[in-house]
This record gives sequence, C-alpha cells and structure tokens, in this order.
Amino acid sequence: VAIGYEAMCGGAVTGTDNIAIGRLSGKSLTSGCRNVFMGVYTGNDATGVSNVAIGPFAGNNMTSGGCNIIIGMETATGTITGGNNILMGCKTAGSLAGGSSNIIMGNCAGGALTTGSSNIYIGECAGRCSTTLQGQIAIGREAACCACGSNTVIIGSYAAKCFQCAEDSVIIGRQAGRGSSTVADNIGKENVLIGYAAGQEMSSSEANVIIGSYSGCNISTSDGHVMLGHLAGYMNTTGAGNINVGHSAGKEVVTGAYNTYIGYGAAFKQCSGGYNVAIGYGAFCGSGTNSDNT
Repeated sequence: VAIGYEAMCGGAVTGTDNIAIGRLSGKSLTSGCRNVFMGVYTGNDATGVSNVAIGPFAGNNMTSGGCNIIIGMETATGTITGGNNILMGCKTAGSLAGGSSNIIMGNCAGGALTTGSSNIYIGECAGRCSTTLQGQIAIGREAACCACGSNTVIIGSYAAKCFQCAEDSVIIGRQAGRGSSTVADNIGKENVLIGYAAGQEMSSSEANVIIGSYSGCNISTSDGHVMLGHLAGYMNTTGAGNINVGHSAGKEVVTGAYNTYIGYGAAFKQCSGGYNVAIGYGAFCGSGTNSDNT
C-alpha cells in the first residue's frame, strides 16, 4: 500500500506487506518487506525489513536496519543499519547508525549515540552525549547527559549529569553523582550512590558506597568510603576510607581519613583527624582535629 507523492517509488518493489503513507515515504524500498512508514519523508532510504516509522522525517536516512520501531518528529534521522531498536520522541537518537537493541524515549535522548547497543535512555536529554557505550541504563531528565560509562545504572533527574565516565556504577536519586563542573575530571568508577544529592560533587572518587540524602555530598577525589544516613560524611572532600553510619555521622569531617563513626551525630563536629573510632549517639562530637582515638 503506497499513498502520497512518490511514496514507495524507488523502482520495482518485490517486497511484500509494506505500507507507506506520506510524501516520499519508503521511497527507496524495493525488496524489503513488512514495513510500515507513515509521515512525510518517513523511511525515505529504507531497504530493511519489519520496520515501523511514524512521524515527519522519522527514520528518513535508515538503510538496511530491520525490526526498528521509530516514532516522533525527526526521530532517528541517522543512517541506521542496526536493528531491534525502540526510539520515541522528538529528535530522539538523531545520530544512531549501527547501534542495536536500544530503548530510547524522550526529547533529544540518546542524541549522539552511533554504534552503542543495549542501552536504555528514558527522559528528556537522557544519555544525550553517549556515542558508543554499551549496556547503560539512564532514566530521568538529563540523566547521564555527558556520556558516563558502560554498564551503569543511573536513575533520577540530573543523576550523573556531568559524569564523563562512571563505569560499573549504580547511581540513583535526583542529582546523585552529578559531578563537578569540569566534565573531564569526572571519571570515578564502581560507585554506589543512592539518595538525593548523594555524592553530588564527586569527580575521580572510586569504590564508594554512599546512601542517604546529602550523604558524601562533597566528596571529590577520595576513595573507599561507606556512608549511610542523611548528611553522613556531608563535608568530606579528600579524606579516604571513612565509615560513617547514622544521621549526620562525621558530617563536618572535611579531610579526615580511615575513621569509623557509627551513630546519630557521631563525630558530628570533627573537621579532620584520622584513625578514630566513635560509636553511639553523639559520640566524639566535639570540634577538633584529633587522631587515633576510640
């Protein structure tokens, strides 16, 4: 079925069960079969099979790609040769070429993705700058907007927004792991960050477990922390290997390292010092720079 000016007019069509509706839709189709193209220039260069493209210019440069679902104005306008993609939204996945098995939904989501496969991007500008990444999940407005890394799970508005590489990390919560303003510095890997603004300023810090709103919020380059609880380790920047468990535990420790603070407000006012152990409500809560205390 061909309806519209030069719809499916590329020559002798030997393919079967095709539907092209709209000016120049399915224009180059010959042997491809079971395609549905609806909209002006939709599937204009398509030669593959079992594609669905709906919307003005949707999939208009797709060539041999097959089993793709493309819905939205100017969605997936790259030279698509990959297959099994689900792409929905205005100007979504605009550069996709050989990538396969991606699910991308949202205005400009996955806009730079070319050969990356098996990614899930849902939300406005989610995964917008990713190009060749594999196995990334980014859900939320501008989540993983600046690329991030393969095999990551990022959920929440602006989560890992400025991270360039956060491979093998789990980042969940609005602005969690957002990263510093210098995108090139944000390369920390293997982190678990859960909660609003958890690990928000992190750059090259790695192998941390940070759970709770504002917990570890200012950590930048130090590694190996365990911080659990609202505001736990809130002001820590470069001190490494701290264990802070409890509401505001170690909250004002800025550079202290290898401390264990467990309990509500434990070591709340300590600003530095290392190798301390404080357990219990308000334990070791005076202001100081002490070290090697239990």
